[in-house]
Amino acid sequence: MGCSFQVDVFINVRACYVKVEDDGCGITREGLVILGQKYATSKYHLINEAEHDNGEVSFKGEALSSLSDISLVEVRTKARGRPNAYCKIIKGSKCLFLGIDDQREAAGTTVIVRDLFYNQPVRRKCMHSSLKKVLHLVKKCVLRIALAHPQVSFKVADIESDEELLCTVPCSNPLPLISDAFGDSISNCLHEIASSDEVMILSGYISGPSDAFSTKVSTDKNS
Repeated sequence: MGCSFQVDVFINVRACYVKVEDDGCGITREGLVILGQKYATSKYHLINEAEHDNGEVSFKGEALSSLSDISLVEVRTKARGRPNAYCKIIKGSKCLFLGIDDQREAAGTTVIVRDLFYNQPVRRKCMHSSLKKVLHLVKKCVLRIALAHPQVSFKVADIESDEELLCTVPCSNPLPLISDAFGDSISNCLHEIASSDEVMILSGYISGPSDAFSTKVSTDKNS
């Protein structure tokens, strides 16, 4: 999540539209130039991956490039401490526009996906045939990210119904969110773990070997 404190997701399944906003550090113009290209990523340096990947970047940086193959992707961003905001529009991994964005004043990034699956009619028809299921899957996906980043506030909203599907409150650990999402009966059975070395820090909660959770609990809480 970088330095973001809030991430908002707005989705209209019927209109094939998704918007994700954050209040993070933003992207510099130099970074925006390569954004959307295959294998372009800003995450490569975080754990000194060059030593482990033998110079290969595998699938890192594929998300926006792949997304632009099936939709029109618009990125509006302003890097913290920089005077100008910028906008980039991508389709088919090709840049259609890159220039100054006069609309954005605050630091952060907004990614807008329009006309999703425009060139894949079968997948679009499948998506339109199960609107509630798609919304549930989006909520479930964002909830998983929220559990990994409890210090960030996440919101998921359905534009068509104007319904707020998920709204998390920032906290120092994920336990309150676990209780809210899955129930106290599950959160009370979890055990805290904490480990670290020179490369990374691992923290969180895990169930014991004798704990058995009903899947019905989590299903009911997230439906």
